[in-house]
Amino acid sequence: MTSSSAAYSVRGGRRRSRRRADMPLLGGIRPPIALLCVLVLALAGLTARVLGPDEDAVVPKAVLSSQQYFAEDGAIALRASIDERVTDLQRTATALSQGRPVAPERVLSDLGRTYQKWTGTTVVDLKSADVLATRGETIPLGWLDKDVLTGDTALTPRMVRLETGDVRLMTMAVLDWTDRPQQLLIASSSLSVPAINLGPFRSMAVVARDGEILGTAGFERAEALNSDQERKELTFLHRQMKELSDQAAEHTEQHPVRAKEPGSRGYPGVSGTLLGGEYNGRVATAGYASLASSDPDEKQSVAAGLGLTVVGLLPVVQQQTGEQGRELFGLAAAGVLVLLGLLAAGVLWATVQRPLLRLFLESRRLARGDLTRPVTVPRWGEAARIGAALEQLRRRLDAGVHGSGADGDPEAGPRRRHRIGGRGPLALTAVLLLVWCVPVGLLLNRTDGSVSVPTTMVNDQRDRTDLIADRLRRALNEAQADLVSASRLIAAEGAEDTEATVRVLDDTLGKHSRYRALYVVNADGSVRAQAGSDP
Repeated sequence: MTSSSAAYSVRGGRRRSRRRADMPLLGGIRPPIALLCVLVLALAGLTARVLGPDEDAVVPKAVLSSQQYFAEDGAIALRASIDERVTDLQRTATALSQGRPVAPERVLSDLGRTYQKWTGTTVVDLKSADVLATRGETIPLGWLDKDVLTGDTALTPRMVRLETGDVRLMTMAVLDWTDRPQQLLIASSSLSVPAINLGPFRSMAVVARDGEILGTAGFERAEALNSDQERKELTFLHRQMKELSDQAAEHTEQHPVRAKEPGSRGYPGVSGTLLGGEYNGRVATAGYASLASSDPDEKQSVAAGLGLTVVGLLPVVQQQTGEQGRELFGLAAAGVLVLLGLLAAGVLWATVQRPLLRLFLESRRLARGDLTRPVTVPRWGEAARIGAALEQLRRRLDAGVHGSGADGDPEAGPRRRHRIGGRGPLALTAVLLLVWCVPVGLLLNRTDGSVSVPTTMVNDQRDRTDLIADRLRRALNEAQADLVSASRLIAAEGAEDTEATVRVLDDTLGKHSRYRALYVVNADGSVRAQAGSDP
């Protein structure tokens, strides 16, 4: 029992000794080489992912940004149109109330000759609720109640649905004369996209807060379609417009400041882009923009408070992220990197790891007292110097055991070797990786001769130029119409009443910032009344 226990103790001691001897290997040369292999494989995978083939259909970012800008232009045009309608109606009612009473038929007649922007107008007696005059389409009055006419939101424009299902924007103003009951002037207008050049295949919609489409433009060609394929595509576009409008309404609910990057400028409202489904090789792209005041800090906008959003839809031919040659180059670059990584790991294994492991085994042999066989010294590098040191240690230990001699001379040892060191394998590994990095960088940072501007962007730029020209034309027409309206109000007040004329000019100048000065000139060219700067 005693001998078996002693034997067991010796075997256990040997196992613990082996475990202690193996433990330094966990922090030795193997982990760095393994980490290098992992990093090289990760870089190869990233290269194949970024430069390799991508099956997902995408649309260039520039094309998406163009759709966003087009939606912003549409929102600006719609906001300006609604604000002009509200301002013109309120200014006309205010100017009429300050003069002599005018018959309701005369009010609507002059309003219709001056402005051709309302689908219907009517005058209602607020005391008796009788309709005194009407023009254009019939305006329902069931939505009129006490809340509409009183309170903080009194006379605020309302969206009303007609019996036909169409939605109209109702604008109101009060005609108030001292010797007559108050009258309510109501004008209805559509909420469709302004008559702008949408270009081929583009459609736009005006969307409410809940995602309901109030008006569309660009789908009028449905009656001209002859093939079933075209009708299916039109049905697909209608469905995409509905889905993307719901998404746009959700996005525009957030505050414009939180919807933008910190410090960014540009459109004052909420705008962005959306990607829809794919049909027949074309992807539905959409841009959206909420109606917002041009200067929210200084000028409030009635249209901005309606919660409307303009959505523009355009099907674009789908494109891949890269050309076929670039995809093959990405896969080839990843494969070459893997081969270079394996080669670098092989160099480190053959020149660093394997010699060090052999020297480790030699050191264990010396630790056990086996001093008869010389140490196998590697041919070069750090391992050679370590091997030479072990050999000198073996000779000294052997001299202490057997006495001095040729083998025990401390100065005797292997011949001097070249001091290449560990920098050689590391430099070779770095060169192998640089051999891969330099060509990849040079090939990627070059301009492809086949790069061209997408046709969609060219068309969008042309259409946006037409839109700006149309907005300028409308602004000039509005300025002319406002002057005609002011002249009619002056004539209604009495051309000889200078005080009333100046009051109309001041009111017109204050409501329209486009004018610097307004004048009324006599037949002989002399200025009879003026407002604003000097002539």
